[in-house]
Amino acid sequence: PISEHVFITRQGLPKKTIIELKKVLFNMANNNKGKTALTRIKSTITRLVPVKDSDYDNLRKILK
Repeated sequence: PISEHVFITRQGLPKKTIIELKKVLFNMANNNKGKTALTRIKSTITRLVPVKDSDYDNLRKILK
């Protein structure tokens, strides 16, 4: 499967800010306002999950 949406931060953003953003994004599915916001991204989305760089190796192969 290919991830349809990727959230990234700008280079140089303080680590503390990145940690807080992750916390908010990963917990969005736990309340009604967050669920509503997620469905605005895509109607079938259920949650956001953390990934690592190697999770995109299959996409790199497809693009080659």
